[in-house]
Amino acid sequence: MSPAEQIPAGRLPGLTAAESRIARAYLDAHKGEFESVEFQVRLGSQVDIGPQYGEEYRRMAALSSQRRADLVTQSADVVTIIEVKERISLSALGQLLGYQTLWQA
Repeated sequence: MSPAEQIPAGRLPGLTAAESRIARAYLDAHKGEFESVEFQVRLGSQVDIGPQYGEEYRRMAALSSQRRADLVTQSADVVTIIEVKERISLSALGQLLGYQTLWQA
């Protein structure tokens, strides 16, 4: 499947309509630079709340405890972690630095 075929129509997973437009513009501008794109990529370890809780609650807690990068593109030797924001901020930079650490773990 080509990278263009991996991009769903409409609003992108986990993004607002405005963030989806920003992400699409980025992906269109860089479409020849990556071989795959994934959305809402879970990073880091999961939390297990313990056997005293039912399996469904444990699964929900595990999934919601992980960080999620908005997009991850990959080429043969380059991984790009993308956090989409309407306005850039230092907190977004902090997220990316944290995601880089979690990706390498």
